[in-house]
Amino acid sequence: MRPVARDDCSTNSPPPLADELDIVGESRQVGMTLALELVTDGVSRKPLPNAGVAIGRRLRDEFGMIVRVSEGSSLVMSPPFVLTEAEAGQLIESVGTLLRRVQRSQPAT
Repeated sequence: MRPVARDDCSTNSPPPLADELDIVGESRQVGMTLALELVTDGVSRKPLPNAGVAIGRRLRDEFGMIVRVSEGSSLVMSPPFVLTEAEAGQLIESVGTLLRRVQRSQPAT
């Protein structure tokens, strides 16, 4: 297993969650820090009220992830200093799994 180097993630190409999920209005990445803006739908892009704390807790409880919440509806993820490519992929997949469940539970707009 090869650790992920900071330079490997410096392309600022966030994972495709924003393209795949309407609940993700925007994703931003600087180095290995990733932020996801959670919205009610991809068209209006209204912030999903108080979603950050609730989803952050679920990520912690279900997947052991610790995330920060910014502005109430944005998740900010900063991985450990040392992790493998597989671990980085697992983190993103865990977030995607939970956000897919949350999106399916939202009323249709």
